[in-house]
Amino acid sequence: MVADVARALAPIIAQTQRARHLEESVAAGTREIEAQRAFFERIVDALPVGLYVIDRDYRIRAWNSKRETGLQGVARTEVLGHTIFEVLHRQPADMLRQEFEELFDTGAIQQFQAESSATGEPRVYRLTKIPMRGDGGEISHAITIGEDITD
Repeated sequence: MVADVARALAPIIAQTQRARHLEESVAAGTREIEAQRAFFERIVDALPVGLYVIDRDYRIRAWNSKRETGLQGVARTEVLGHTIFEVLHRQPADMLRQEFEELFDTGAIQQFQAESSATGEPRVYRLTKIPMRGDGGEISHAITIGEDITD
């Protein structure tokens, strides 16, 4: 009788152990992914340039700390998921749309200079828009880097 119960319970116990092992593996994988995400964010935030990334719907997907403390001065939590047109009020929306459409259409890196007196003194910035390609080679995002080159 005890042997029959043991034989009946053995597959259930084995299944429970496999489920527990799988659960632990998923939790470890999740921790690793989170650690890699945090590491990537620290790298992007350490850059001495303002950086943001938009997708093909013009939604902001990345916004580094220099963008939070620089001229834009908007917290990452307030911009992620919003369109670039909702956030960058100083640039004409038509101009921004045209620049990004050209980048998405041609895949050509764009680089130009812009002047601003938003801080009270004239500053010169080099703006670079870089296409980011997905696994299939299609341009999925645009990376924009702004660097103060006044000095």
